[in-house]
Amino acid sequence: MHRIASREIEVAPPQGPHAGRGVGGEGFSLVEVILAIGILAGVLISISSMFMLGGRQVKVGKTITVATVLCHDIMETFDARSFNALYTDLGAAAGDTTKTVFSNV
Repeated sequence: MHRIASREIEVAPPQGPHAGRGVGGEGFSLVEVILAIGILAGVLISISSMFMLGGRQVKVGKTITVATVLCHDIMETFDARSFNALYTDLGAAAGDTTKTVFSNV
C-alpha cells in the first residue's frame, strides 16, 4: 500500500506469465532459455525435413510425367498405323499368330 495525501491506495500485484519481470526484473532463467532453444531447434529440423521430402516428391513427379508423355507418344504412333502394318513392323511374319516383344526400358 502507498500513502498519497493521507489516502491509502491498494496496488494489485502484476498478473500473467511475466508478472515478476518488470523493469529491473530478473529476466529469463538459463533453464527457460535452453528449453526455448531446444523447442526452436526441433521445429526447425522438422520443417527442413519436410522441405527435403517435398524436393524428392517433385523429382519423382517429374520422372513419372516424362514417362507418361513418352508412353502417350508411343501409343499415338501405334494408333496411327493399321494393325497389320504394326504387326509386321514389330518383326512378325505374315503367318505368325503371336509375337513377343522385349524391352530394355
